[in-house]
Amino acid sequence: MFKALAGWAPVTQKGRSVVFLMAEKKENIIWTIRMAAPADGSARPHPARPAWSGYRERPGPPPPPASDVVTQLSITGVSLVCNPGAFWLRRAAWFLVIAGLLVWLCFQLKECITRVQAGGTTRQWSRQMLDNIPVPAITVCHGNVFKKNRVLRYTNEGVTWTEFRHRSFAALNWSSFDDIGEFYSDAVYNWSDMMFWCEVQGRLCSEIGSLTPVATLANGMCTTFKTNATVKKRSSTGQVILAFNETQQLDSYEHSGWWIHIHSHQIPFDEISIFTGLTMWLRVAVNKWYNIRLTHIRKSLLQSTGQCNAAEQAELRYNECIGFCLMTRLNMTVSCRVPWFENHAYPPEVPPCRSLAELARNSPAHHHLDEDSFLQMSSGCECVQPCASERYEVQQQTVWQLEDTVVYQDYPSMIGKNASRVDLSLPPLVQVITEREAYSFQTFISEVGGSLGLMLGGSLLTLVEIIDCVVTACCARRAKRW
Repeated sequence: MFKALAGWAPVTQKGRSVVFLMAEKKENIIWTIRMAAPADGSARPHPARPAWSGYRERPGPPPPPASDVVTQLSITGVSLVCNPGAFWLRRAAWFLVIAGLLVWLCFQLKECITRVQAGGTTRQWSRQMLDNIPVPAITVCHGNVFKKNRVLRYTNEGVTWTEFRHRSFAALNWSSFDDIGEFYSDAVYNWSDMMFWCEVQGRLCSEIGSLTPVATLANGMCTTFKTNATVKKRSSTGQVILAFNETQQLDSYEHSGWWIHIHSHQIPFDEISIFTGLTMWLRVAVNKWYNIRLTHIRKSLLQSTGQCNAAEQAELRYNECIGFCLMTRLNMTVSCRVPWFENHAYPPEVPPCRSLAELARNSPAHHHLDEDSFLQMSSGCECVQPCASERYEVQQQTVWQLEDTVVYQDYPSMIGKNASRVDLSLPPLVQVITEREAYSFQTFISEVGGSLGLMLGGSLLTLVEIIDCVVTACCARRAKRW
């Protein structure tokens, strides 16, 4: 460092003390060193005794003017508008074009923000092909609910079958049986009383699945068939064949046919599941052959809305919640039990109902429960519907008279009896309904980026660049004031 002292220049001189400033600048710092003057009085400092006196910072270069910052934007035409040397008409034309596009861009951004604030959902339909088609749960019920010959044993004298159909339990002679459970178990239809034949793609239902009896009020004793077996696609015939046969001696006008309820395996069949839409029902008339093609639908609601339950067995929980709510609305007492409610729903000490008055107190809806009554009573139930649900619908249905088919040739024992046949065709395609946001954040970003690119030839980085230029221009103006 002392070799450079030859290039220093004296600044002040007082007595023998001379202050020299180094002419070389390094990192915007000017070093100031006070040196002792030589004994001979010359202006050359003595390098043996330097004295440090401090330093001061040299200010950096001034920021560029705002006009130079704007011309650095990558938007087409901005540099031309800000160029004072360009032709004025050309600058004005480009200014009008850019101003018009900016106004249009502002309207587009306002529309996007309005749609984001509006929210809402939409549904998307898609299809999924299955190689192994699952068999849904199939519940079969008799349309007459009770057997005619059994009912007439327990009715009052002179009561006909038609009168019992209208008066129901009020037409019974309650002294002819011990309790309502005894009458119910003796008068209802079982699986063998309704079904003559049941097969799934050539295999008997009893061999590949389970048959579970389900006691109901409006449908009597139903039976649910469930199997884990899968089937393949068929075009000409159905994969599931149900052949019905009536064991009672009934005239055609006395027979109400049968009911088929198709639902997912997670939904236990009862009256509640019918009215909540979790099951699909089909009515089978007497002496008919039905060829029914089904549609498999899977629905998935948006979980982020908080209006559905995404937990496991959400369908079952929803069905139970509706049932509990209806029992609360009906002000049902538990002084006696009825057979269409499961036994575990009652305390162990509760006896079965033994009179019509007890039945009316413990089952106010024992006369009839229709869909209008259900909707009215369940309107205020705070039950959260499941986010994921599965159901079936009828896509196509063809009906023939049995005498016009070959059923009697295949099953000669059905001739002269009240019988029917149903062929169920299960589809290999699953219709998937997915609920999504009507205007998601990703859609908002895409439309904003598309508007920027279309109007100004920019992107989201252009927005960052504009912000950077605005900040830099503000800093330049502020520095100029100082």
